[in-house]
Amino acid sequence: MLFDKVLVPVDLSEVSANQVSCVSKFHDYGMKEAIILFVSGDDVTVDQREKLDSLAQQCSTEASGARVLIEKGKPSATILKVAKREKATMLVMASSGKTKAKELMVGSVSLDVVRNAKVPVLVGKFATDRPTCPMLMDSVLVSLDLGPCTKGIMNVFKEMDTCGCKKAVLFHVVPSNKFSVEDDRKFQDVKKDLGKWKDSHDGICSIDTHLHYGTAAYNIMEAAREFNSTLIVMGNVGKGLFHSMTLGSVSDEVLRKGNVHVLIVPV
Repeated sequence: MLFDKVLVPVDLSEVSANQVSCVSKFHDYGMKEAIILFVSGDDVTVDQREKLDSLAQQCSTEASGARVLIEKGKPSATILKVAKREKATMLVMASSGKTKAKELMVGSVSLDVVRNAKVPVLVGKFATDRPTCPMLMDSVLVSLDLGPCTKGIMNVFKEMDTCGCKKAVLFHVVPSNKFSVEDDRKFQDVKKDLGKWKDSHDGICSIDTHLHYGTAAYNIMEAAREFNSTLIVMGNVGKGLFHSMTLGSVSDEVLRKGNVHVLIVPV
């Protein structure tokens, strides 16, 4: 299950501390274990070790444990190696996006992990004026390409439903560079496909469907604002998502510019 074993890479910054605080709420979703991972090129100091132990303690309860792992190596490669070795079911990373320079520095590691991870990656977005973490599954925007990604994303969403998702919107953007706004047939086909996925889901989460017309990244972020979403769920393969592996692709743009937590699903 998605929340069984959560790997949380940290750099001991305020942002990553906020992300650990967010992970501590995952007990409500059935988290069994949290692993706090610190990747360093040098030996860990006593002060750093104390901070890491304190972060792990935040995630530890009688029902679930938490432990610290300290590894040396390049951040993204080491994170991926540890995720595989520990059989993590989800990775949780933090990205503040405070400035353009900070955005690129933080994003380079996050994007490398997102592009190569074999399990879902949650990228936390913490604005300077909004450091706290919402209850992630209160209002979920599920962005579907209605192509190769859809089944994999819906399988993960099914797990989210069993863990306590309250409400969700199945969402699709009809690209304005490929279809005319007057193409009624396309819009009807999309509505029909979204309806089929909604009807095929037999969980308890309240589900609506919605579509926008225009550019993908902008409309995903607009929909998140429109529905007051606490989490955006996207896939990492397929048209409009990670079809382009260059900076500037839709997923890159949502991860960099959005202010809502994003769960990227490998499919």
